[in-house]
Amino acid sequence: MKHHLKFSKDAKPARAERHASAGGGEFELIERICARLPLSRRVILGPGDDAAIIAARSGRQLVTIDSIVEGVHFNLAWGTPEQLGERALAINLSDIAAMGGAPSACVINLGIRPSLEVRFFERMYSGLAAAARRTGVDVVGGNVTKSSELTITIALFGDAPRTPLRRDAARPGDRIYVTGTLGDAALGWRIAAGKIPARGLVRKYLVDRYLAPEPRLK
Repeated sequence: MKHHLKFSKDAKPARAERHASAGGGEFELIERICARLPLSRRVILGPGDDAAIIAARSGRQLVTIDSIVEGVHFNLAWGTPEQLGERALAINLSDIAAMGGAPSACVINLGIRPSLEVRFFERMYSGLAAAARRTGVDVVGGNVTKSSELTITIALFGDAPRTPLRRDAARPGDRIYVTGTLGDAALGWRIAAGKIPARGLVRKYLVDRYLAPEPRLK
């Protein structure tokens, strides 16, 4: 059986059905978390084969990849699974936005620790799918493997503008504009991690800025 969202050879099923890789094995988990993912007309072939096929919109594409690791970039106690899924995609969307591009499709690599239940991943992918739907991103495949900590790695593709906004193209005299407030998410992470004390509305605002970043695609 082939599936583009596939497992590496070291993935092993957990013993209890309630865990992520049980109740029919890894492929059942794949089918369940992929069932509601949005796919647009540009996807010629999505999950189900060795590679996805996507109709290209232009002659240039942007490609970015980022990982978040449990215990390093997030803690499951800080927010909901839905927020985690949205955030995992949002940090990649911001990279495409920074180049002036429009996001198009992504593939996802999950490193799963056996103690996590299937319901957790269904909720996480619900949040990820919501973010993908809002921003026009097709989730076309990926990989799942066993890991000691939960890791989420997303490779995101985007359509490049005629003149991408490159760092090495900056020149003296160029003007730089910022939307939002610099440093909010960094403070939110430090507060959630217990490195900086904060209470009340200040704590909620800054932690929310970390949990739910807003990619500046507009």
